[in-house]
Amino acid sequence: MTVHRHVHIGTGAFGLGFIVPTTRKAGMEVVLANRAGESSSRMRNITLQGKRRYNLVFRISDRQRIQVIRFNKFLFTDEDREELLNLIAEPKTRLVTTALRQGVSTVVPILTEAIARRIEVGVEEPLAVVACEAPTIETSASLREKILQADPALIPVISAGKVSFSSCIVDRICGEPTIRAATNMVRVRVENFGEWLIEADRNLEAILTKSVVGDLVTFVNDLAPFANRKRCLVNGPHLLLALNAFSQGFGDLRLFLREMEAQKLLAEILEESLEILLEIEQGFTADDLRVFTRRIADRFSAFPDETLRHLSRFSAVRLEEFFGDFHGKVGSSHLVYMQKQKKSQYRISETLFRVLQLISEGRYVFDREGRPTLE
Repeated sequence: MTVHRHVHIGTGAFGLGFIVPTTRKAGMEVVLANRAGESSSRMRNITLQGKRRYNLVFRISDRQRIQVIRFNKFLFTDEDREELLNLIAEPKTRLVTTALRQGVSTVVPILTEAIARRIEVGVEEPLAVVACEAPTIETSASLREKILQADPALIPVISAGKVSFSSCIVDRICGEPTIRAATNMVRVRVENFGEWLIEADRNLEAILTKSVVGDLVTFVNDLAPFANRKRCLVNGPHLLLALNAFSQGFGDLRLFLREMEAQKLLAEILEESLEILLEIEQGFTADDLRVFTRRIADRFSAFPDETLRHLSRFSAVRLEEFFGDFHGKVGSSHLVYMQKQKKSQYRISETLFRVLQLISEGRYVFDREGRPTLE
């Protein structure tokens, strides 16, 4: 049986918390790569390079389960550049994923040169490149355009489908990787839920088969409806829940949801958000979405998620960013609903007024010095 190789560039939460464990489950050989970094990130990378494994800690309510994730090699993108380029150029490498946030400038030169080397040595096997980022940060399509701008000579081979660029949506709550002093092991705390939606790619689908990865990976023809579903039923309700939790002094959303009133609030927010989604997307049924929202409610109730994580922009000096985020996750869809239905959803609008009250009282998640103020 042929073992394919996956190269993941980046050692952040999404990569270690979901992408790498999923491709390992698919039986792929995994190589991690990242910049040398500084301070804590450098220590993390050195530890990963030495151990070639890390701990995935699943947090489910008050219990936890640890899974050891092993990988084959760790390379520094600057110090081991030549080895990394040659490795990506090998026929065995069939998938390259990135999750570097604003570090795309690091990835583009590497991928451009590695793809050129694949052509130079006559590799016929297809290569899939997937940017595992939020669309506002980077998409596989924009990554493709940057690579073609860097080397227009790659246009024929990429146009012929030997190198594909499929965008995706990754959904799992992952904590930032840390090093546990007692074991000197990198650990990543994650929720049990995970969903990786990828634009249809026949070659990649043959590698990440459903019989192996189960419901973790789904290939779809159009990501747009699922992006709307995630925004309306996951990101929006999470932000609304965090705002309500903050207004009542809760730093942990799971603890907030142990309150009966908070459970009722979440149920009503999810139902309102479902109605909004049905106004803008006709491809889902109400029954299917209710099954999905029940999973979302279970996710929120089980994982010890921090209120601060969702409200990082809610500060005295970042209100414009915060309201931009609020509009993107809640307001844009709600406006469509209001225009069609001539009414506003109660719990969603109530939360907006609660935000205005917090601002009028000078209560923010972070003060002007950047200190958290949950009380």
